[in-house]
Amino acid sequence: MHFTLVEGRSGAGKTAYCCVEIARRAAEGESCLFIVPEQRTYEMELSLMKALGGGLINVEVLSLPRLAQKVLKSAGGGVRTYLSGEGKRMALRKVISENKGKLTLFGGAAEYGGLAEKLDSQIAMLKRTEIGPEELLQRSQQLSDPLLAGKMADLATVYAGMNAFMAGRYIDGEDQ
Repeated sequence: MHFTLVEGRSGAGKTAYCCVEIARRAAEGESCLFIVPEQRTYEMELSLMKALGGGLINVEVLSLPRLAQKVLKSAGGGVRTYLSGEGKRMALRKVISENKGKLTLFGGAAEYGGLAEKLDSQIAMLKRTEIGPEELLQRSQQLSDPLLAGKMADLATVYAGMNAFMAGRYIDGEDQ
């Protein structure tokens, strides 16, 4: 197995070098793994297909989250499916819809598309700071501002619903 780390400034020719080197190694029958930022996987696959003159035989282009998922799966630990950002927002829309009657302030905004995106970023921040829905609800009950308390309680409800939806089945970037 061979490992090469290519680094350099923007515009230094890293991508071109990698495509040529991977095409050469793939032509010699070697298996190649190209790790790229998540937002560039599709672009790199196209570049490699062009360099190879066709399909990606013996070549994989992966982002770090996909590589981690692949390693977990091969090691027997990948029992939960990785939920992408869009998948999370779809799940949030489902949770919001199911809990619409319980939401005092967010219930009216449930039909608007931006609510799931905003709640997704807020829940991600709460997960990073290790604040769970129970603590959030408890803190909301201690507030004197009823508007802020209602928003926090609604967020706690959606957060708990999302945790229940994902429990044992899915994992997201904040859970890894």
